[in-house]
Amino acid sequence: MRTFALLLILINVCFLFWSQYIDVQPAATVTTNAEATRAPRLMLATERDASAQEKSKAIAAELSCISIGPFTDNTPLAKHSNRLQNASYGVAPRTEQAEVFAGYWVSLPSFAKRADADQTLQRLRAAGVTDAYLLPD
Repeated sequence: MRTFALLLILINVCFLFWSQYIDVQPAATVTTNAEATRAPRLMLATERDASAQEKSKAIAAELSCISIGPFTDNTPLAKHSNRLQNASYGVAPRTEQAEVFAGYWVSLPSFAKRADADQTLQRLRAAGVTDAYLLPD
């Protein structure tokens, strides 16, 4: 037993030597430019000049477009348009016509058999619900 314990200790020492000195990956040399890794200096809003602010607003206006609405009358449209114009955003109201679905979507849980679903569909149609459909999983 004593010999076995000494053999295990010897194997561990050999493994330690091998892992520290023989099986060593070459270290990758990384050269960094201290100036490139430094974060840019923070500026106060009062330090920025007016031309930089105008330039950033122009870039933001070119890169983004957002649609807000729909509005059913002109009162909320005028209110939101004024708020956006006061914040120096360009506003271009537009009018669109579309069908608006006025109704409900009702989903019933899955039926165990197709025959049960068909029977429920027939009962709904007999009760006057004409736009009920079976949707497969």
